[in-house]
Amino acid sequence: MTPSNILALSLLAPAFAVAGVLLASIPIIIHILNRRRYRTVDWAAMNFLLRAMRKNRQRVRFEQWLLLAARCCVLAFLGLALARPMGCDSTSAAALGGRTGLHVFVIDNSYSMSYLAGRPGGRTHLDQAKLLAGQMIDKLSATGESVVIITAGKPAVSVVGKPTYDLQQAKAILNRIPQSYGATDLPAALRIATEVGRENERQPNKNLYLFTDATASAWQGADAAALKTEGPELARIFNVSHYNMSLGPQWNQAVLDVHPSSNLVTTNSMFSSDFIATVKGFGTPHEATLQWKMDGQLLAGGGKLLLDPNTPAQNEPRTNLQLAIKAGGIGGGAHAITASIVGDDGLQVDNTRARIINIISQLKALIVEGQHGAGPEGGSGLNLRVALEGLSKSGKADGFAAPDLISDLELGNHVLSDYRAVALCGVAQVTPQEANQLQTFVQNGGTLMIFLSENVSSENYNTVLLPKHLLPGPLVKQMHAPEGGSFYFDFNPNGTLHPLLKAFEHHEKSGLETAQSFGYWQVDVPVDPQLRVLNFKPLEGVHTDPGARPDPAITEQTLGQGRVVLVTTSANEEWITFTRKPVYTELMNSAAASTLVTAG
Repeated sequence: MTPSNILALSLLAPAFAVAGVLLASIPIIIHILNRRRYRTVDWAAMNFLLRAMRKNRQRVRFEQWLLLAARCCVLAFLGLALARPMGCDSTSAAALGGRTGLHVFVIDNSYSMSYLAGRPGGRTHLDQAKLLAGQMIDKLSATGESVVIITAGKPAVSVVGKPTYDLQQAKAILNRIPQSYGATDLPAALRIATEVGRENERQPNKNLYLFTDATASAWQGADAAALKTEGPELARIFNVSHYNMSLGPQWNQAVLDVHPSSNLVTTNSMFSSDFIATVKGFGTPHEATLQWKMDGQLLAGGGKLLLDPNTPAQNEPRTNLQLAIKAGGIGGGAHAITASIVGDDGLQVDNTRARIINIISQLKALIVEGQHGAGPEGGSGLNLRVALEGLSKSGKADGFAAPDLISDLELGNHVLSDYRAVALCGVAQVTPQEANQLQTFVQNGGTLMIFLSENVSSENYNTVLLPKHLLPGPLVKQMHAPEGGSFYFDFNPNGTLHPLLKAFEHHEKSGLETAQSFGYWQVDVPVDPQLRVLNFKPLEGVHTDPGARPDPAITEQTLGQGRVVLVTTSANEEWITFTRKPVYTELMNSAAASTLVTAG
C-alpha cells in the first residue's frame, strides 16, 4: 500500500475499531491479575526449580511477551476487521468479513450539470459525477452492500428505487443517466432518499452521497426552506457526503426568453409583430454576438452586446421579419424564430432559445346576422364583413380574414370548429343548444364576438348566455343619447391601454376619440383593467354620481383556451358612425384574432 493509500484509509464502522482496542487490553489485565494471585513459599524442590529457571529466564520472558502480544493482536485485528477499512483501489480486506450497508447516490442531472468542465475522463459536471459515483460502487462488497440511485433534475426520479445488490447492474444504470434540461429539484430528491432510509430502518449502516454543482437556484428561495425542513431527518438516517462538481468561479451566457410583442403574426404587414429576446450574462461580463434566425435563415437584426445580469431586452424589428417572409415566400403555418448567442462559455445548452409561431395567412370567421336587410347591403353584419375582409376601394379583398355571412336561423346547423372566430351581430335570441355550441367553441380556443343592438332580448341573454360565462355581466338597460347628442369612448392614447388597443398607443388622431355612438346596452361589469377594453364617457352636461362606474363599450374575457369580446353597441351604423373608418377595421381585426397567439 502506497503512502497516499495509507493516508486515505477510512473506516466505515469506526466503533468496531474502538471496541477492538478495548478488547486488546483484556489479556494485559488478566496477566496482571494472575501475577498478583501467587505467594512465594520456599521449599527444597522449589529451590531446585528456581535455579533451573534462572538459566532460562530470558527465553521464558520473551515467550511470555510474545504470547501476550499475540493475544492482544488477535482481538485488535478482529475489531479492525469488523470496522471495515476502505483504503485500497479494489475491494478491501474487510470484504472477507461480509460487510453490509445501504448506499444512496443522489445525482443532479439538471441542465446546469452540462457545463463543460474539461476534467480528464469527465467532459461535463454530470460526466464527472457519474465517474466518481461509479468508482465508489466498484469499492463496495456485493455480499452485503446495496445501492439506490436517485436523479435530482426536475422531476426527481428513483432510477434504482429499491436497494439492489447487483452492483454491476447499478453501475450500468448510473452510466445511462441522461442529461436533462430542467431545473434542479433537490428537495424532492432528498424526500425520496428519506423514504428509502425509513423503509430500511433496520439497516445499521446507511450512507448518502450527493453529487451537485451547488448552483445557487437549487439552494435558495423556496428550495432553501424545503431543504432546511428535510435536513434534520436526513442527517438522522444517513451519513451524508456532498460532492461539489463546480470548478469555482464560472460564468454563463443565456437566452432566457423569446416572444412576440403582440399576440398575432400574419403574412399581412399590417399585423406583423416585433420579437423580443431576454439575454443575460452571469459571472464576469463578457462580450458576445446575438443572432436572429427564421427557419434557420439568418435575419438582419442582432449584433454585438455586453452580457451581464442587467443586459436590456433585445428587439428584432417587425420589418426584418416581413422582409424574410416576402423574400422567402413564407406562407401561413408553423415557423421557428430563434435567438442565439455566439460566444464561448461552458454551458452551451441555453445559448439558443426558439419560439414556434403560427403565422396566419387567412382567418376563417363566421358572421351571424340578427337583422336582415332587403339586399346584401342591409344586414347587421355587413360592416364587420367589410372590416375583416379589408376591402380596398377597387372592391378587392386584401385582408387576412375570410368571413362567411349567415342569418341567425342558420347558426345551429353550422360546425363552429371550422372557424377561428364567430360574431353575433344584433342576434335577438340564442337557444340553449346554440349557447352550448358557442361555449364549447370558445373553450377550445375560438373567439366569440357579440355585438348588441335595439332588438336584443336582455332576458334571453341573461338567462342563456350569462350562465355559460359568455357574457362578462348581465345586461341592464338600453342607453340612448339625447337628440343631437352622442356618446364618446373614454380613450387616452397616452395612458395605460388594454392589449387590444396597443396598435393605437400614442396615436393622437386614431379616430377612437371622435367615434360617435347614439346608443348602447348598459352592462353590469366590474371595473377590471384586464376585463374592460374601452368605456363610454358620461354625457356632457348630465350630472352623474362621482362614485358611479363608467359603462363599458368593449370588454374581453377568457373562457378556457378562447376569449369572448363584447361590444355593447351595434356592429352596423344603427348606433355608431365609425364602422367604415380604418380604425374600425383595425380594431375589429385585432378583436377577431385575439386568440391567435404564438406557441413556444
